[in-house]
Amino acid sequence: MSRPAGREPRRLTRWWRRRSLRTRLTVIAATAIAVSVFAAFQVASELLDWELHDTAENQLRADSRVLATNAERAGLAQVQLPPYPGSGRLVRIILPDGSIRTPAGQPALPPVSEQAGRVAQGASADLTESNDSDDDGYLIYTMRAGDGAVQVARVVDDSPINRFGFGMLLIGLLCVVGGALVGRTVARTGLTPIDRLTAAAVRVAHTQDLDADIPDEGGGEIRRLIQSINDMLAALRNSRRAQRLLAEDAAHELKTPSPACASTSSC
Repeated sequence: MSRPAGREPRRLTRWWRRRSLRTRLTVIAATAIAVSVFAAFQVASELLDWELHDTAENQLRADSRVLATNAERAGLAQVQLPPYPGSGRLVRIILPDGSIRTPAGQPALPPVSEQAGRVAQGASADLTESNDSDDDGYLIYTMRAGDGAVQVARVVDDSPINRFGFGMLLIGLLCVVGGALVGRTVARTGLTPIDRLTAAAVRVAHTQDLDADIPDEGGGEIRRLIQSINDMLAALRNSRRAQRLLAEDAAHELKTPSPACASTSSC
């Protein structure tokens, strides 16, 4: 059986209203810090990813320029390709007929894209491509060379971002816990005048002593609240005094007969 759509928000609102002010302030402080840390993490991750991508692209461009110079000098089909180092940089030459050359033992790169083919035909400018669809994503830079093109690629390494994210997660958790503790401490310190005001109000309610004003302490809203309660106590004192005077006057009238009654025996 499905629940009404508006029941959960109302239940959450009732739960929130039943929480103490200290709990609310603690939750608000922890939530604000969590949101701030999350936003900072998103911005920092984007900046770090952009910086790593820009650095890798610059390195690929420089390597492609060296390889293109050698290819133009010796010819695309005869240029000696650097041996595959086992990791890191990968190279490929696109010949004019569309075929490719790669160093022996090098892992296969993704097929030459249409955009890279256009660069090899001289119909497009050099470009950078990011292939993240495979298990091993590649950042590939294609540069025009002679009648074809050269490509230099690197495996996209997300480990720095992952390590950074894990570190930010730990820092975020510590900040949230610290924010909750700070919020709890601030709430306890800031609500101390209200605690004293509550104790004084309870004492007045129990003792019925309206002559005991609540000490005026604190500032701002707390002082105005205390002054309002003291004004209310003064009004209650005046009301009680007026009631007592009225009761005393009525009792005096009942005990003392009027002159008209004293001259006759009917009273």
